[in-house]
This record gives sequence, C-alpha cells and structure tokens, in this order.
Amino acid sequence: MALGSVGGREGRVYTSLGSSSWIAVNTKEPVLDFKTKPYVFAHIQENMYTSAFSIFAGGTSQDKSVNIRGAFLGLNLGTGRAELVHAAMEGIAMNLKLSLDELESHAELEKGIQFCDGGARNPYWMQMFADVFNIIYSKNSPSSTGGR
Repeated sequence: MALGSVGGREGRVYTSLGSSSWIAVNTKEPVLDFKTKPYVFAHIQENMYTSAFSIFAGGTSQDKSVNIRGAFLGLNLGTGRAELVHAAMEGIAMNLKLSLDELESHAELEKGIQFCDGGARNPYWMQMFADVFNIIYSKNSPSSTGGR
C-alpha cells in the first residue's frame, strides 16, 4: 500500500481509512520509539521503511490500557443517528491526528497526505480530516489533500 499510495519518496505520508485505520510515513530510517511502539515495515524499495501508527477498527486509541472506555456524552432526546456517526468519524480523525503528530516528532514529513481505502471516498469525512489536520482538501482529488 505504501508504494501504491505515495511511492517510495522519503517523507511521504498516507492514511488508510478501511476496516482498520492507520497513518504511515516512508523513511530511510525506521521510526523507533520504545514508548509509542510504531509499526515498522520494510518498504518494497531497498533501504526504505514504512513506519505507522494504527487505531484498530478505526477507533481504539494508542493507549494500550485494558481499562480504556469510551462514551457518547451530552446526549438528549434530539440526538439522532447523524450526530452519533459524526462524533465517531470525528473521533477517528482526531485520533489519527495524534498519530500524525507522533510521526512528525520522529521524522521529517512532506506536505500533503494521501488518503486511501473506502473512507477516502466520503467528501464529508475528507473535509473533516482537512479541518482536524489543518490541511487543504482538494475536491478534484477526493482521496488526497495537500499542504500542511
């Protein structure tokens, strides 16, 4: 996926929005951190790595605690399905932003993020990501954004 999404250039970032969600960067050196423990894969190109943070099933945070809990707060009789879906989508975007910040603390990232998989086809969600990531969403290319 790293090669197909962003090629083999160092610093290129992509986000997968499928049944699992993650954010990854291509680098010449693996991103190693014993506290946050990113996933590191050998890139298809020699002497390159893809390092990533994942939020499994699109919602579990980086915290490995078995005591993690989640809740919808502030619900009232007027709260509908749309508000709950919006909150879940926003939570995923915010969690992936934390992952992006963590990657950025370990590697120099190029401007622009390539979004891929099914979630990238949703312009509403892509605009939400643009707002949370403070980037520009290009409607001409619904699976990518540019400029951080």
